[in-house]
Formats: sequence, C-alpha cells, structure tokens
Amino acid sequence: MSGLLEEYRGGAPLAIVHPHGGVRIIAALTIGEQGIAFADVGWTQQPSYHPMHLVEGALEGQGPWHVGDARIERLTNGNHDGDLEAWRAWAASSEATPSERRRAEGFLVAMLGEAGLL
Repeated sequence: MSGLLEEYRGGAPLAIVHPHGGVRIIAALTIGEQGIAFADVGWTQQPSYHPMHLVEGALEGQGPWHVGDARIERLTNGNHDGDLEAWRAWAASSEATPSERRRAEGFLVAMLGEAGLL
C-alpha cells in the first residue's frame, strides 16, 4: 500500500483525481486487494447524491498513488485550487470525527466486498 493507508490514518489531506469524476476530496478510504473505496466530504449531509465510490485496479506508487485510471495525492497549497481549504473546513466538522470516519469505512468495506474487490 506504499504509505497511503498510513497517510490517511495520520489525517493527511488527500484527494483522488479520476478522468471521469474529476478531483474529489477523500473523507474516508478503504483499500482492498483489487481496488479502493472512498467517500467524498459531505457524505453524511447530502444523501441525494452519490458520495461513495469504487475504483478498481491495483494500488501502485509511493505518493502520488495510482489505482486504475485514478491518481491519489496529498493536497497542498500548490495543487487543486481551494481544495485544501475545503478539506480543512471538513476536518473541523462533525463528519471528520473518528466515529464518523469508522462508520464510513464500514460502508466502504461492505461495498468492496459486494464488488468482490476485498
């Protein structure tokens, strides 16, 4: 996993860039054998959209990381205008508590299992 899980668990601001979904800030992340699942920020507050996603493929790299056609990277002041500030606002919200992140991770593990990617 080349440090991605450690970065996530350490609270690093992460984003995924996907050719079909653009840039999305990662609120929760689970890594399976054959792909990843992640939740967008706002996943608890906007039930009318699709906030959880699967990306199939082997996880590769040391950061940035690659999975399928997507790239996962740490947010900095120099990339993805405004996303680091959006992540900081999210990190201060009730959705970013350890219990809420664990709840999201539970849903994501179930998604990976249903898709046969665990």
